[in-house]
Amino acid sequence: DNPLGMKGEIAEEFGFVVKSLWCGQYRSIAPYDFKFSISRFAPQFSGSQQQDSQELMAFLLDGLHEDLNRVIMKTYVEEKDNAGIPDVQAARISWMNHLKRNNSVIVDMFQGQFRNTMTCLSCHRQSVTFQAFMYLSLPLPSSRQCSLQQCMEYFRRREKVLGEDKWYCPHCKQLREATKQLEIWKLPRILLIHLKRFSFEGVWREKLTTDVSFPVTGLNVNNYIAGPDKSGVYSLYGVSNHTGNLNGGHCKAMQDSDVELVILVTCLLTCQLCIAFSMLFVLYMSFG
Repeated sequence: DNPLGMKGEIAEEFGFVVKSLWCGQYRSIAPYDFKFSISRFAPQFSGSQQQDSQELMAFLLDGLHEDLNRVIMKTYVEEKDNAGIPDVQAARISWMNHLKRNNSVIVDMFQGQFRNTMTCLSCHRQSVTFQAFMYLSLPLPSSRQCSLQQCMEYFRRREKVLGEDKWYCPHCKQLREATKQLEIWKLPRILLIHLKRFSFEGVWREKLTTDVSFPVTGLNVNNYIAGPDKSGVYSLYGVSNHTGNLNGGHCKAMQDSDVELVILVTCLLTCQLCIAFSMLFVLYMSFG
């Protein structure tokens, strides 16, 4: 009944894939019906053309969320100014408002929350807002190699908002130059990390081949959490790799076979991928 859903078709076909993979009766499966259902609702994934792994993952999780959303009739929720409200209270209010429209097992397990701080360079006042997220998209530093923690540090750096991107300051009542800082307020139980391996120079696009090291167990991200919940210790359960260039290549998904949820990564194999060299997606689970 959810007008934003897909009448349960994606959820049912995904369920069939999971059951087939974990029933122990087959050494391999060909999820043609699942791929057909995806391409019916998202024609860009039809055929055998190469596609972006993040777009496929985003579509699948969004589709599962809407088909399993416990909220059928979504009411309008007005976003109010958080001025004068402590961050802990403002974050809680924002999350409760989010749950009024989005409440599913996908939200329960895959969604966290960002804190976005805008600082006007004219009046120096700050505006703080909170927003839900499903993927942690990390930029890559300009180096030949780095660690996942360095990518997270680079993610939360302050950026200047200038020129045509000026920010409308609610205190000055006009467009102003500002700084923006996006931070993790709280993390989900299952953390999807996407590495931004595209670089744009005008009309030109190129891949970033930076080697990124990451731990298999004990990924501690507590230093990067701005909120009070410091339970961000994760173990690795899935990786999506791609070797090649922007015109073609091969993809491989690797996962811990003991964890059923990492089948989400395996589903990336339903389409060939075209993005950049090396690691694209990593999936971590927290037991904190």
